[in-house]
Amino acid sequence: MAEMFVILADYFMKMANKCARLADISLWRNLNNSDGGYIWDIGGLFYENGE
Repeated sequence: MAEMFVILADYFMKMANKCARLADISLWRNLNNSDGGYIWDIGGLFYENGE
């Protein structure tokens, strides 16, 4: 049972780190892309903002 918990904890830490990196990218792109061309959404996909 303890081994399962460690595996799950490791998985959630990796997911949290991935989300944090995506959030950093999103913030950086929003701050540095004032014309609102392409913005990185939280799912990691590109979409066009305000055609």
